[in-house]
Amino acid sequence: MKTGEGKTLVATLPAVLNALAGRGVTIVTVNDYLARRDAEWMSPLYRAAGDLSVGVIVHDLDDDQRRAAYGADITYGTNNEFGSITSATT
Repeated sequence: MKTGEGKTLVATLPAVLNALAGRGVTIVTVNDYLARRDAEWMSPLYRAAGDLSVGVIVHDLDDDQRRAAYGADITYGTNNEFGSITSATT
């Protein structure tokens, strides 16, 4: 889909259905701004749909913040930020 065609809204239903089923959901965006914005915009909907938690993985998070974001029901982030926990223990 192109810019402005509703990807943010379209992604919410499958994200909710998978999160309610107990599966962690990862939504990849193109930059930190969109990851934060989309998480903020959609959080009220996710909470209303089943009290689902939302995390955001963006540049400059420490390992504890990343772990907390990964532990959310739905996690937003950019492709180059996922998998970036540096310590050996999880």
